[in-house]
Amino acid sequence: MTIQLMRVDDRMVHGQITTAWAHTADIDHIVVANDQAANNEMQSKILKMATPPGMTIDILTKEDAFQNISSGNWDKDVILFITRNSVDMLEMVEKGLKTDFINIGNIRKSAGMVEINREVWATPEEVQAWYKLNDMNIKLEIQWTPIERKINFNNVLESKRKKLLK
Repeated sequence: MTIQLMRVDDRMVHGQITTAWAHTADIDHIVVANDQAANNEMQSKILKMATPPGMTIDILTKEDAFQNISSGNWDKDVILFITRNSVDMLEMVEKGLKTDFINIGNIRKSAGMVEINREVWATPEEVQAWYKLNDMNIKLEIQWTPIERKINFNNVLESKRKKLLK
């Protein structure tokens, strides 16, 4: 199994994922690790509808996703691994999912969130998770699609550390 790309994106599976990232990275399997989506039949159906024909998608709880990856069930697959937020991604990394790079898509503003930059908003818990991932020396990079410019999110976090971690 090759996890070709690990991504945090609050929309999880959508056109940018299926038309840009999945094809650019030669993905054949999308794994969404999100407890709410896995336990919501309607949301799972909508996410599956956004997946191109011929591509496998699994919408699983974080625990089920980790068990499938660590058991070798997908050893022949090239995977795009997605979580909805930094808290979920941190949990997966702390369980033992290895990575040195995380791609970040749009994380929109909602109640109780602070702006980290114009692309990424976060709850206080998510802010803490971003800093833990950053402090693990994981390269964090905002890039909505493969043709757009990259933003070094580690640098963004470091420039706002005192403000965000007060």
